[in-house]
Amino acid sequence: MRRAACARWRAIAILVLLGVAAIAVPSRVTAQEVRGVVVLEATARPISKAFVILRDSAGAERARALSDAAGRYRLTAPAPGYYRLETAIVGLRRWRSPLLEVRVGTLEYRIEVPDNPVRLDALEVRGTRLCGIRADSGLAVSQVWEEARKALAAVAWTGRSDSLWYEVLNYRRHLDPVNLRPLGGSASRFSGVSPGSPFGSVPAESLSVHGFVRQSQENAWDFFGPDADVLLSDAFAVDHCLFLRQHDERADLIGLAFEPVAGRDLPDVEGVMWLDRGSAELRTVTFQYRNLPWAVSTDHSGGYVEFERLPSGEWIVGHWWLRMPQVAMQYRRFMLVPVVAAIRETGGHVLRMRYTSGRSLDAAPFLAGGAGGPSRRAQYARVEGIVGDVRTGVPIDQAAVFVLDDSLRAHAVAFTDARGWFSVRAPGPGYFTLGLHRHGYRQSDSDTLQLRAGTTTTVRAHLRRWGQPQDSLASDPIAELAQAVRQRRQMAIVLFAFDREEIESHQASTLRQVVATVPRAFAMGGEAERPAPGGADGCPQLYIDGYRAATSEFLETLPVDKVDAVEVFRSDAESPPEFRRPDRPAGCGTILVWTVGTGVGVAD
Repeated sequence: MRRAACARWRAIAILVLLGVAAIAVPSRVTAQEVRGVVVLEATARPISKAFVILRDSAGAERARALSDAAGRYRLTAPAPGYYRLETAIVGLRRWRSPLLEVRVGTLEYRIEVPDNPVRLDALEVRGTRLCGIRADSGLAVSQVWEEARKALAAVAWTGRSDSLWYEVLNYRRHLDPVNLRPLGGSASRFSGVSPGSPFGSVPAESLSVHGFVRQSQENAWDFFGPDADVLLSDAFAVDHCLFLRQHDERADLIGLAFEPVAGRDLPDVEGVMWLDRGSAELRTVTFQYRNLPWAVSTDHSGGYVEFERLPSGEWIVGHWWLRMPQVAMQYRRFMLVPVVAAIRETGGHVLRMRYTSGRSLDAAPFLAGGAGGPSRRAQYARVEGIVGDVRTGVPIDQAAVFVLDDSLRAHAVAFTDARGWFSVRAPGPGYFTLGLHRHGYRQSDSDTLQLRAGTTTTVRAHLRRWGQPQDSLASDPIAELAQAVRQRRQMAIVLFAFDREEIESHQASTLRQVVATVPRAFAMGGEAERPAPGGADGCPQLYIDGYRAATSEFLETLPVDKVDAVEVFRSDAESPPEFRRPDRPAGCGTILVWTVGTGVGVAD
């Protein structure tokens, strides 16, 4: 019995996600064996995760292995005879040996690969479209395809290994069909070791014959995406044409686009494999559906796979999703027509990985980005005082006190103690106001403060307890804010959220360390689009209790024990509407930090 579309695609993606492990080589010596080490010719440095291929005298592949961390490989020939060795290493041109005589026993052979990098930056994107292409055609399209194949082959090959333990976040949710805003769903975490290939993927031949969208026996619609094995298959090559594409925004990427051949009417996919022009590494694969069974727009239907090469040499997919149209019949101009009522999305993120043997991956793959640079402000003022109840004068503790400019950007924050006392260093000179947050209270006054560098300004601020007669027709904005945070997590509108207990479990000294556990948290929007990560004009955008942060230094200086929750959104579209900005790039994410002042961590 076939599984539903979401479950099937999730299983396919887990295969891709698992394509990062080192291959275990057999320990026994067989009748005719070739083994040795792969090194860089100029430096003798071992090359790990290099494919070593054994080809017979006619050029047919007879065996394949992946070198280990020390560059060692081991191959078994099917019979004595003459063979060649060949390497396939991402970013380096192929190396081939002369014909070697392999006899019964063991042949030791050291492979020295010339440092001859593949450069895609000089390729000119033209309108050439090739169908049924093979990697040895010598054309620019095939050169890009050759590099994509190396990464895809590594993903498919290593997916059958059981040497990795991983933790992955899986989710399913519904999106608005117009703006892709998350409407709700569910998310769960899974950790464990894959016993070989964890799913039964749909063979490429089946997709070729029946298409990528088909109706199941239960009258449901199954959507399938092309995994690494499918993209590498002869059936996919026969059914699709390849051509180069220039990225609209990023000159450092070159695209290898694929689309169904002319005359193919079955539901299919078209998309682009994006490679780095400098390193020739595969970055992402995106695709859309074509020839759906309904006459509806396919603009928001398709899939996305994000590849990363770890410092230890493995390839992983850190993030993936599949979006499927939910079609309903509606009357339009007295006619019953199909419309996209919603988009169903299922996807996942790899959160953590390690070798089952306990060996380190040599580096933390997802700690992209670094701490924000030091502030350029050389002058400071200080604001201190007491926050109390406006009616009783009783001091109020655990209140968050923000120093805000005229655009309501937060430049500093402090928290009151049991005496209601706070003291905060603020920018100066200039005019600022104080913003106060304390759950169960509302701000009573907000005077403008003129701050002068090198001076201390003393204030007495007031809060009014919520629920007094004048509040009967109004709602508590802080309580509503806290409820919205909880609902976003419960409905999987936010996929990366940390409550107080989860923040403490990381034993982090700064919020940046907590946020850095989110895959590519500080790479959202790209280097060119984030001059000050988390800052006022940076990417991702940082908010503290709803106030836009004027500096990314909050991620370093905000006391971790004063934070109730953190939400990380990987794009502007996923961010809550009130935190979206029309002047931001679409890929620019949002980090929302909620302090003890909001009461997010307080049970309803």
